[in-house]
Amino acid sequence: RGSDAVPASSRLIPLAHSVVAKPVGKFAEGWFSLVEVDLETGRPHQARRHLKRAGHPIVGDTQHGDPHQNRFVKEFTGWPYLALMAYSISFRHPAQDLAITCCAGIPDWWEPLLDGLSLQVPSDISQDASAVNIT
Repeated sequence: RGSDAVPASSRLIPLAHSVVAKPVGKFAEGWFSLVEVDLETGRPHQARRHLKRAGHPIVGDTQHGDPHQNRFVKEFTGWPYLALMAYSISFRHPAQDLAITCCAGIPDWWEPLLDGLSLQVPSDISQDASAVNIT
């Protein structure tokens, strides 16, 4: 804010898809995806804005999301939150030049959303919390 615009870059990787055979807003059925978003730059609200611009707003996003989708998901699954989390973060240690990756895993409290929308977490995605890798 208050400075020259800097390009923002994100890479989206689809992990799982589902179709819920119930009307969502003006659509006859709801289409949902679980995606990995690699933030290649660090702009505020970057993932939320990029997904909205792509026509795939994040569930539960009251600022950049779809209110019809949000209402449907809350009523259908009981999920009242923004469905966005930092699964892992990687960076280089500034003094020792080591590559550090910290993984939070997928918390149990995400189960109502994932189960309710029939989204299956791929088997190669760790659901174990607190994994740290230093190389």
